[in-house]
Amino acid sequence: MAEKIQSQLSRMLNKVSQKFPQVEEPTVMTDIHIRINQETGDVMVYNDDEQEITRIVVDEWIDNQEDEKLFYQKAAKALRQLLLKDGFGSSMGIIMPYSFVLETETGEHIDELFIADTDDTIIIGGAFMENLEKDLDDFMKHLMED
Repeated sequence: MAEKIQSQLSRMLNKVSQKFPQVEEPTVMTDIHIRINQETGDVMVYNDDEQEITRIVVDEWIDNQEDEKLFYQKAAKALRQLLLKDGFGSSMGIIMPYSFVLETETGEHIDELFIADTDDTIIIGGAFMENLEKDLDDFMKHLMED
């Protein structure tokens, strides 16, 4: 992803972290919802109560004609990399566990980008979750056969 896009997304995430500064005893309980509009380039960040935290426009994404699935995969990868950078995603003043969720502009769930937990940081996305349900079904079937 272009350096300019990464820079814009990084500034956006920094604005989010400023809204939830790290404190000894967090009192805020929410997830962070990142909504992207592929046509307008809008990237909006909301809390669980649908209150907007911040927004930016990524000019390079305006009127993006790329396949929707591929577009969101690239956006998720870029956001995940930024959230991992220097432990950013797990250093906010929010009661754990909390997650960063990628959504369409209408709030439709696309991908779980990052989950911050008290002991470890868990990253979920893409291939990890893709076949999880099938794997669990196969495991249960195998247990039932024994």
